[in-house]
Amino acid sequence: MRAAADVVGGVVTAVVVGGVVVGGVVVVVVVGAVVVVVVVVVVVVVVVVVV
Repeated sequence: MRAAADVVGGVVTAVVVGGVVVGGVVVVVVVGAVVVVVVVVVVVVVVVVVV
């Protein structure tokens, strides 16, 4: 029974760690997308003001 509990604990830990990693990747992607949008908006505004 102890071995089974250890296996289940290991699986749960792996799933939690995987979830955190995936969440981190999602956050990085979202932040990256926001940065790209902000840069594009700034460039467009600068171009419009200059032109």
